[in-house]
Amino acid sequence: MTEENENMIPADYFKEKKYVIVDSAVPVDICQNLSDYILKLVEDNKTTKDEQCPLSESVYGNSMLDILLEDLRPTIEKATGLNLIPTYSYARKYLPGDELKPHLDRPSCEISATITLGYEGGLWPIHVSTDDKIENDIGEILIDVGSMVVYRGEEINHWREPYTQGKWQCQVFLHYVDADGPHKDLKYDGRKALGTTKTAHSNDDQQCDSSWIFGYAPQNKYLYMTREGVLSQPLIDSIILYGSKNTELAKVGGDTSGVVGVVDKKIRNVSHSWLPYDKFDWLYSLIEEEIKNINWLNYKYVLNFMEKIDYLEYHAGDEAGKYEAHLDGGINSNRKLSFSVLLSDPSEYDGGNLIIYEAKVPVTLPKRQGMITFFPSNVLHEVTPVTRGIRRSIVSWIHGPVFC
Repeated sequence: MTEENENMIPADYFKEKKYVIVDSAVPVDICQNLSDYILKLVEDNKTTKDEQCPLSESVYGNSMLDILLEDLRPTIEKATGLNLIPTYSYARKYLPGDELKPHLDRPSCEISATITLGYEGGLWPIHVSTDDKIENDIGEILIDVGSMVVYRGEEINHWREPYTQGKWQCQVFLHYVDADGPHKDLKYDGRKALGTTKTAHSNDDQQCDSSWIFGYAPQNKYLYMTREGVLSQPLIDSIILYGSKNTELAKVGGDTSGVVGVVDKKIRNVSHSWLPYDKFDWLYSLIEEEIKNINWLNYKYVLNFMEKIDYLEYHAGDEAGKYEAHLDGGINSNRKLSFSVLLSDPSEYDGGNLIIYEAKVPVTLPKRQGMITFFPSNVLHEVTPVTRGIRRSIVSWIHGPVFC
């Protein structure tokens, strides 16, 4: 950040210069995960080429990245002094030799932000001018991981010289329009919602391919979120090997204040065992990272600690394993966020569906081995009876101040 930038109110600087630098807008660990996510999309051939940077890989309107549009909107509104409407996100993995030539953006990019997510080698600088003339270049701007440059994409030229500084660099662009400006009708870039994209030959909106699945709730909040591949098969096997040794029937009605529950198989018929911290410190660390990332991206809860992880087995039989519809935390509970990770291969059992109720409407979640599902602890949910085999999973609950 320049000294001049530091000595002015960001919104005043933006009004005068048409760009502003915002340091540390996104936590570095979140950037690392998003960078890894983009690299995985490239590896899985889920990105495309574009004419602007033909050597690089790009992705438009991805569900995971579109979340940033809403998450960072307050920050960008403060930096610009404008009320903003999100249009779309766009990300690239830049490769050596590529070049972003001087250009102005289209109307959907009236207000834009570019954020560095990760890189290998040296940082690749961006150039911006103070108007539409490239000779008024202010010089190289190095944006470190988590920081961003916000600029008027339609009005000032911006570009990158040929990339020679490193092996790759992941960048995400967040685009908005002024809610009080001439392009306010371009909300979501003409899409029905964030997290969707348009095909080249159709006006139909399609869900982007993403390892995250988002369950919509009223007011455009995400009620539940799932992510596949959190636990690999060897890790799953180690959990089952330990957890299945000393199971007992789980109780209902207990709480962390010392109230002892009772076994009631008509409500909850499941065997369980607790996974100790000392033997599964790697698992607790892994889950805590998932909690931190998903809470930052979506829920924004104040969270304090996670309860011990509970290993569960739902068995088929005359008294089929199940858990009737219930809440993990009520009005006065400190439980705020719940998660479940499926350990079983779906081919190993029938039934045992995890169902979350959205305004009394049941939503059956997909069965994916190693997939984690997050949802608020005060949301009604159930596990339907297992009719064949054994359904294995782990669950826990994250605490914070009581909802008010």
